[in-house]
Amino acid sequence: MIKVLLFGARGRMGQMVANDLIAQTDISLTAGVERDGHLDIGETFDGIKIINDSSDFPDADVWVDFSLAEAAVRHAEIAAKSGIQLIIGATGFNNEQLQILINASQYCPMLLGSNFSMGVGVMQQIVGTASKWLKSNFEATLSEQHHNNKLDKPSGTAKDLLKSIYKSSQLTPQIASFRVGGAIGEHQVRFVGDHEELIITHRAFSREAFSKGVKRAIDFIVEQENGLHTVHDIYSADTA
Repeated sequence: MIKVLLFGARGRMGQMVANDLIAQTDISLTAGVERDGHLDIGETFDGIKIINDSSDFPDADVWVDFSLAEAAVRHAEIAAKSGIQLIIGATGFNNEQLQILINASQYCPMLLGSNFSMGVGVMQQIVGTASKWLKSNFEATLSEQHHNNKLDKPSGTAKDLLKSIYKSSQLTPQIASFRVGGAIGEHQVRFVGDHEELIITHRAFSREAFSKGVKRAIDFIVEQENGLHTVHDIYSADTA
């Protein structure tokens, strides 16, 4: 049985992740954590108690973090001191915060993922392969669309796709970000040549596309040594 502590448990993603993990037979969700002053602190949902972020945390094998960037960095520093396996789904980190996470990952297994969906994990590999083969004769664009309350722009997923392109080629895509209505998430990479175009698109129909991938991430991280891992590593391991 893998004991999991969930941060950001009452947010939109946190609630969906909690529901998915509660349904697992090999996972025990020990508690949900929310920021100081949250109205749900002290309440119980589906048998899971919501505790304050400044409380003493119960024992857990894996921490899953869907809080905000600043809080996630602090949690990572705590996890590093105890060698706790950590999965971070928070986004919007600045360069200084990312460096703190990289440093912390030297002392605990850490998976940093902007998007846990299987489709996006595979898309990253496809985009990298396409960049490698089309780099000489094509130009690239990247567009992404999310709901109008999403703060970071471009999205963390878009940045990961850009990394796949940069790693495989010298292409420098033009980027467009849209924050409209209740859009859940769409990412599109276009490779445009003089006479043809290749379009690679991922479109999420539900946030369950993201939340259901967290179980796969947990199964992955419990097998890893200290260091920084990504969602791309999960699917690379599956196809190795």
